[in-house]
Amino acid sequence: MPECSRCHKQFEADGHKNCLPCRKYGQEWTKKNKARKRAVSKKWWSDHKDKWSIYAATYREKHPDRVAEYQHSERNRKLQRERRARDRLVVLQHYAKNAVPSCSCCGEDLLEFLCIDHTNGNGNEHRRELKNKAVPYRWFIKQDFPDGFRVLCYNCNQSLGAYGYCPHTNGG
Repeated sequence: MPECSRCHKQFEADGHKNCLPCRKYGQEWTKKNKARKRAVSKKWWSDHKDKWSIYAATYREKHPDRVAEYQHSERNRKLQRERRARDRLVVLQHYAKNAVPSCSCCGEDLLEFLCIDHTNGNGNEHRRELKNKAVPYRWFIKQDFPDGFRVLCYNCNQSLGAYGYCPHTNGG
């Protein structure tokens, strides 16, 4: 029987390093001290970033098959889709300045139809600077939501890009 790494009591083997009461205590502590735990974690990562990067690069070199298997796994694809959807919603809510994002031109509020527009029309230039074909929503979050963007539906955004005006505002 394994020994709990926290209370040092022996417990029934269940694949964990701590007994059930200690795990429950840890979960409760984490809920109560979320900000503190986040600050400690952030500091640890910033202090160990270089070592972790070297370790990760070495692991990827030694185990390319495992890395490829994980990257192409259904679980990873699902996690990536969920993260992109979450990031997209956060960005749309921020720039729409509303819990329910909508087009700032026509009021369309279906999420599937909404996108981010460069207010000064420099989207291509901006993407070239970033050396990406598209600006991922994660970029907006990491940059702390820079100014110069708004939420539009794809129709209004396309019309502004192609014709320089939107039929909803300027007629046609």
